[in-house]
Order: sequence, then C-alpha cells, then structure tokens
Amino acid sequence: MDGGEAGGGREAFIERRRARESELAGRPSGFVGNATFHAFSSAAGLALRVVGLAGAGHRNALSVRVEEIVLDFPGLPPAFDGYRILHLSDMHFDRLPRLSEELARTLAGTEVDLVAVTGDFMDRQSTPAEVIAGHAARVLGSVTARDGVFATLGNHDAVRLLPALSAIGIRMLLNETATVRRGDERIRLTGIDDVHSFATPHAFRALADSGDGFKIALVHSPEAASEAERAGFRLYLAGHTHGGQLCLPGGRPLFTGIRRPHRKLCAGLWRVGEMTGYTSRGAGVTKLPFRFNCPGEATLFVLRVLSE
Repeated sequence: MDGGEAGGGREAFIERRRARESELAGRPSGFVGNATFHAFSSAAGLALRVVGLAGAGHRNALSVRVEEIVLDFPGLPPAFDGYRILHLSDMHFDRLPRLSEELARTLAGTEVDLVAVTGDFMDRQSTPAEVIAGHAARVLGSVTARDGVFATLGNHDAVRLLPALSAIGIRMLLNETATVRRGDERIRLTGIDDVHSFATPHAFRALADSGDGFKIALVHSPEAASEAERAGFRLYLAGHTHGGQLCLPGGRPLFTGIRRPHRKLCAGLWRVGEMTGYTSRGAGVTKLPFRFNCPGEATLFVLRVLSE
C-alpha cells in the first residue's frame, strides 16, 4: 500500500470516525442522518403491507442480479487489459439475513482479479461485528479474487467493524491508496470514508494525494465525484442509493438519499468530465426488506484498453 491515511494514520482515522459516530448516535435518525428518509420508509412499508405486496417485495429483495459491464479506457496500462473487478455495495446483512446465502449461491465459482466493496456491510449499529463478518465471509468465500478484496466504510457501518472485517481478509482502505501491479505496470486504488454522513477534509485530501497513473476511486456515495475527477481518477465506484430500492415502473426512484447536484448520479453508469462512474443499486436493502422495479445487483466490470 502506498502512503497512509491522509491526516495522521489509521489510528487517527479511527478516533475521528468514532467521535463522529458518537455525535450522530444521539440524533433521532442516527448515522443515516435523514429524517425524511425514515418517514418515507415507514409510510411506504405500511402501504405495501396493507395492499398485500410485502411478500413480493421481499422475494424481489432476495433476487440479486450479476450485471457485467465492459469499460474501455485510453491510458489503461496494457497489462491490465481484461482486468475483472467485482463490485459489491450496500449488503446490509443484518437487515436481510438470508441475503448472504442467496448472494453466495449467485456468485459461486466467480473468478475475478479484484473485489471492491463500497460500504454498508451492516444496517443496525447494534449488530455484533462478528455476525456481519460471518455473512461477508460467506459471500466472499464464493468468489476467487487474484488481487484480493478491498473495501471502504459506508454511512451505516460502525468503525468497530474494522478488526472483524480485516480478520476475514478484507483490506480496508481508510483514506488510503493501494497499488496493484502487473510486472512493471500498475493501477492505483483509493478508498475514502463515507462522504454522506462522515465527510472530512482528510477524505478529500486522500483523493488529491493519490498519486499519478490510472486511478480508481472507491467511495460509498457518488457525492465526491467532482473532487475525484479533479484529482485525475478514471473510474469511480459507489453505492449508497440502492438505486432508489422502491421505484416506479421503469426504475424511476422515489428517494435517492443523495444531495444535489449529485442526484443524477443515483444509479448506473455516468460521466463527470473525463471520469467514468458507476453507482450500484446495491445487493441489499435498508430500512425495509423490499424492492420494487429496482433489482439488487453485483456488478462485474471488465476493463479494456481503448486504442487512441
């Protein structure tokens, strides 16, 4: 790994994160920090149960798709032509405990170069870390990743998860940059803390200080897209929005959970300047164990060299 956490090292990161968690825990909406979302979810859940659609919504939530997307990049080091990245996000294992079993079955036998997880392993801050890590281990055990598993924290994740996730082989990027090499060529992978509820100058500094070359940003939310593009990143992987989770026909979200001007980045592929981004619909659910018109996903990216 190149360098360290921007702002005093991993211990300093943990102390800052823990202090912010304590501050947010005293608010009615907790880490999520959005009372409107809580009110919307409560009303929607009641309505779905009253009209008898809860069962269908629950079945939808357990049906996760694998989406394969080929991305062409000028400037991708030739040794990484065909590089395969499995992107997982927003699994919220304690909200839908059967998800880890279903997701492991869906991904069984998948072979990739790298797994990238953009946060929200957990939903409730009271869930034991070992329970969350057990679910994560089940899913990741179904996948072979040549260069390992890298992850960031989401806005639902408690910093106390770190030891348990590290113990199962996940390399947590805490405002840090890692380098993946193929011979003399390399790509850089920068992971920063959630910028929706836990934004700090240290996270944005980690993007700015990420070095040169072909760079990929792992961020829980798309809300740092402009900063990443200015720092020269070519690919930005995010989640957080669940694609809306409860959507109108055609996938139109009723609620995205992200702030302007980033709401247009709430799902799928997007561009900001010269940077390609992708916001996953996520594999899991939050608040309500339902999905409509918005299937959960695990995304397999294949990176290709685009001839200039």
